[in-house]
Amino acid sequence: EWINDNKTDMSEPKEYFYYAKRCAVMGKNDESLYWLEKAFQNKCVFMPYIYNSYDFRNLHDEPRFRAIVRQMNFPEYR
Repeated sequence: EWINDNKTDMSEPKEYFYYAKRCAVMGKNDESLYWLEKAFQNKCVFMPYIYNSYDFRNLHDEPRFRAIVRQMNFPEYR
């Protein structure tokens, strides 16, 4: 895969977040959501940034993204 080239330590929650961000920017929504869910489950400290981050804007209508936002107690997008 284009990122996990054995130079990236994918055992850290922050790496799940950054991988999700890169996938989102490239339009790989399903892959991005998978890694966001993994980052959320592993309590990544960067997760609150998804709410206002321009990089995740294309996920705002995705039910899985909205579920993460709800679980983090952020208001619903309009």
